[in-house]
Order: sequence, then C-alpha cells, then structure tokens
Amino acid sequence: MSQSSSAGLATLTSRWKVGPSVPASDLDGARAVLASSLALGKAPSDLDPAVPLRPVVTGTISAPAAPVTPSLGFTQSPLAISVQNPLAVPAWANGVEQGKTYGPLIDQLGLGNIVVTVPVTASKTFSYAGAASGFGVLPVSGAPASATSLTLGAGSVWFAATLLVATAPAGSFAGFRISGGTLTSTAAITLQSGAYVVPAGATLTLQATLAPPAPGTGTPGADLTGAAIALPATVTIKFTQTTATVEALGDASLTLYGTHVGITWSSPAALLVPGLPAISVVGKANVTSFAFASVKSKAFVPSGTAALAGAGWALPLATTTITTLGEASGAGSLLLALGAGAGFTAAPASAAKAAGWLVSIDPAQLFAVVSGEGTAT
Repeated sequence: MSQSSSAGLATLTSRWKVGPSVPASDLDGARAVLASSLALGKAPSDLDPAVPLRPVVTGTISAPAAPVTPSLGFTQSPLAISVQNPLAVPAWANGVEQGKTYGPLIDQLGLGNIVVTVPVTASKTFSYAGAASGFGVLPVSGAPASATSLTLGAGSVWFAATLLVATAPAGSFAGFRISGGTLTSTAAITLQSGAYVVPAGATLTLQATLAPPAPGTGTPGADLTGAAIALPATVTIKFTQTTATVEALGDASLTLYGTHVGITWSSPAALLVPGLPAISVVGKANVTSFAFASVKSKAFVPSGTAALAGAGWALPLATTTITTLGEASGAGSLLLALGAGAGFTAAPASAAKAAGWLVSIDPAQLFAVVSGEGTAT
C-alpha cells in the first residue's frame, strides 16, 4: 500500500472503534474496502463526503489484507446528510448497488459511521475508434470477437450523460439495470483488449428490457409499500459518437397517496433535474393535478392538491471514471414535478405550504423534495 493511500486511510478511519454489538472484525473489513477504493484511484473526500467537516488527521494506517476482488466502498456519515443528499452518498455512488456493510463504527466525534461496499460493474466497456476513453458499458453475453449485433444479458448499462443532455456534469454517467436485450451497429464492433471498439461514424441501437429493483426491504414507509409502481418495461436508445437519443420507452404508471398517474412518451426529450443528481426523460401525464388523498405516514404528512407540472423517467447520475462504475441498482424512477397548492406537516414542525415539489419513486424508495418559504422558529 502506498504512503499516500496509508495517509488517506488515516484521514478516513483514524481513531475509529466498533460500536456496541458490532464484531471487532468490522473495523478491519471496513478499512480493507476503503483501502481498495483508494488503490483504485479514489480520494478520501470521494469516499466520505464529510471529510472537510472532520478534524484534521495526520499519520498513516496500514491496510488489512485486501479483498480478493478489488472493490469499492464509501462511508455513510450523519455529517454528510443534506437536503440534496439525504442518504449521504458520494457523487460517484449515485444509483449503484450496495453490498455488504460494516459498522456502525464510532469516530472521534462520537458519531456512528457505516461503510458500504459497492461491486464494480462486470459490464464491458464500449468506445468509439480514436476516442480517448469509453463512452459507456453494457452487459454483453459471451465475448464475440466481431459483430454487428450483440446479445445483452442481465446487468448494468451506463453511458456518458453528456450524450443525452449536453449540460450534464462532466464525467457523469446515466445508468440503469436490464434483464436482457440487443445492441445493433451499422458497422462491425470488434473486441480489443477486453473492450469493444465501435468504428467512427457508426450508429448503435440499444433495445433492452428494464429490470426494476425488488420492493423496499427493511422498514420502508407505509406510503411506499402501499403504492403501485409500474416503471417502463422496455427502452430503445440510439447512440452516435456525440449523442444519445431515447427513441422509445414503455408506458409507465403509479398510484401514490391515493392518486393514479399514467405516463406515456411520444418524442421524449431529456433534461437535468434541478437540485438532484439525475436526468429526466420527459413524458406526458394523463392528469393535470395531484391530490394527496390518502397518507399513511405520521412523520411526513402531505395534504391538499397541487398542479402536476411535469412527469418523467429519472436516471441517476454517477460522477466517476468508467473503470470505477458500480453495478446499477435499479431501472430508474418515476419523477413528478408539482406546483403550488398543497402543503405538509413534518413532525414536530407545524403545517407549511409548499411552492413546489419533486417526488421520485421506484419500488425500493420514495423521496420528496419540497420547496417553499416559512418563518424561522
């Protein structure tokens, strides 16, 4: 392990100790995963967004035995929680599958930290001939040496987000999980040194069946478990060297808070979601308002009816290098943009009016970002 990596591991884990009822081996396990991530090129601040808020640490820590397979991981700390990042997930880990966890591990501030492992994607890299780096990864079945049509198996699809939305953050990838599909090319694709190379000027067409995540596990809120969510079943995307275009997307629907919304796509455009690390493929909803008619939560209680300003299929953005992409965790989410007219109560605060909402839902999670103004208390 390099001196810089040993110093990085000290920055991340100095003075950590295991929490109550946590196996002592969790500390070594967490350090091994974080050390592996540092070796793969991640900086300490990539692995723990709260590093700038922590006391400065000097010295080094030697890493325990490295994992058999190089792996990624990050620290979830209460210090890193924000409105835009309520789960304290670093930018490179948005939308990725989470594996084994270690902790809670208590830091020098007395806070409990969880180290989350992330499996590196097994999908194959694709690049255009002459390009400096790959533009995406796809789960190719087998390893054909040359073909104009490739069969895709179950796995992750990630592609440079700037192909879909030119103003997306540099280095960001949009991704989703599929159960299978095909990739066709107007010119033969060749396998070179473990990656697929597409001739300059060729057009690729991806047709895939999406693979949504299993319903939320653990203790998901009753409003999520009571919702009916039908994500698009299929997607077709055309790639050139400079663009990605969603040409077709299956119909979608949701029933949430007692209101049903159907969403279709005719000529779908894509845009960045304000304030969130996501791209939305814009659809057309079959209703113009959204009523919070049935609410089961006692902690967050929306009420009233708001104008439905927009609906879409949202894809997470992971900002990382193509060689350190994780496996995608799901098949995107359904996104509703609501206007004014509704309000909410969030215990223990009093009722508040909302100027706008972003509601994101998939089978595993439900998020609401509410904007407005209120009186300081």
